Amino acid sequence: MSADPESAGGETAGHGDAGGRREVSGGAGRDRAPGAGERGRAGDPVATGPGGGSPRRRWGLGRKLLLQLALLPVLLGAAELAYRALLAARGRPYDAAAARVELAEIVGSMNSPFPEPEEREAADAAAGDADTPDLDALKSVQMLHPYLGFDMAEFAEIEAREVDYFATPAAAAAYDVLIVGGSVSARFGKYGTPRLAELLRADPRLAGREVRFLQHGRGAFKQPQQAVLVGFLLTLGYRPDAVLNLDGFNEVALANDNAQRGTHPAYPQVVSWGRHALAGRFDWDAIELLHEIRDLQTSTQALGGRALELGLTRSALVGRPLLKRLHAMQQRSVDLNEAFQVQLASGADARLLHGPPFETDQAAVLRTAVRNWMESSRVLQAMCRGRGIHYLHVLQPTLHDAGSKPLSFREKRHGKTVPSWTEGARLGYPLLRAGGERLRQLGVNFLDASLVFADVEQRLYFDACHFRPPGHAILAEAIAPALLESLPGADDADDAPAGAATDGGR
Repeated sequence: MSADPESAGGETAGHGDAGGRREVSGGAGRDRAPGAGERGRAGDPVATGPGGGSPRRRWGLGRKLLLQLALLPVLLGAAELAYRALLAARGRPYDAAAARVELAEIVGSMNSPFPEPEEREAADAAAGDADTPDLDALKSVQMLHPYLGFDMAEFAEIEAREVDYFATPAAAAAYDVLIVGGSVSARFGKYGTPRLAELLRADPRLAGREVRFLQHGRGAFKQPQQAVLVGFLLTLGYRPDAVLNLDGFNEVALANDNAQRGTHPAYPQVVSWGRHALAGRFDWDAIELLHEIRDLQTSTQALGGRALELGLTRSALVGRPLLKRLHAMQQRSVDLNEAFQVQLASGADARLLHGPPFETDQAAVLRTAVRNWMESSRVLQAMCRGRGIHYLHVLQPTLHDAGSKPLSFREKRHGKTVPSWTEGARLGYPLLRAGGERLRQLGVNFLDASLVFADVEQRLYFDACHFRPPGHAILAEAIAPALLESLPGADDADDAPAGAATDGGR
């Protein structure tokens, strides 16, 4: 039987006597810790310090995990910095605030059951305030309208409130400006009017009067929808002092798209209007596409909304791949919607969407679109003049108008859209500028603002036609002098024809 290690250690340290064991002074043999390679009482190896000194305690699994968790933020931070440096070196620095806005815009664009590139209204709040995007603020339900083709459901209540307002003394005392046009005019009503009001109030003719804006721009509206809308509002009891019509892009881009789908260029945008006109006539293939579109929208909104809540765009490592995935989901939704439109147009009732026969070559289509735009503006001017209402028509700037702005990398990337829109804007804007000059000759108050960004290097556009709040402030500074220059003086005779009713301007 082998000797006990501790006993053996004592015997070798001392001198035996008569077969007995003599203790070493101080009990050194008994108290000495096992050396390297030795074993303790439990049979476990125990590490010693340098020179065989006091033992080192091994790290347990829990302590190792805690250390790794403590180091994880440091490692992630280093990876984040390295990734940002790489992006910057490639000329594409990561901007967390811009990424948050971009994410909010994607989620907002998916609010409609039929997403189209121009349906970005629900992202307005996010584009204006990257820290607190209000994605629910502008959620809208589109519906069929007997005069306008289609409209947003909430405008019925807005119109009722504003009709009541025009019957009050407050309306008589204020200077009310009715704004019409497409989605760019809708954004201008939110982001451009503060600067426009400031400039208008500085004019002595408006001194002491409150300047109020009635925002009636609608996404995807194009002439003659604005002309019909203003006529309809006047019949309801609207009495604005001025009408500001801000348009141009939809008139050529959507008209060109209409024509390529077999619908007359002057008809309302068939993608928005057609689905309501043919409601209840869908075949099963169209219904299946609608379900797939809605499922994809729901999942995109859920993912994007959760990312916004958690602030995931603060990290480039998370934000970049997240945006890439959401852009792919958004594009898939647009592609499905295009397939739905094709399916809709192939149905037996699609002839209801075509309208009167028209020349289908692109040059003829754009000539028809610009003529429609000009005549609609003349109708608006005549309606306003007959009621003593000041009218100003403004041609909006747009990204695909060649030479209208130095475009950044991001503007070029996010400005991509369907070819019918791109070609409509590229070929149509020179015709609009020429048409605007003709309108001036015919006595229409017209401002060509298509080149107001020509010297602006700052990134303004976030898609093919919409721009951020700084762009609206620039536009307001161009509109204000044009509006004031054509505004009748306080002592001037009204520009209404003799005998005309002048219950509009007050």
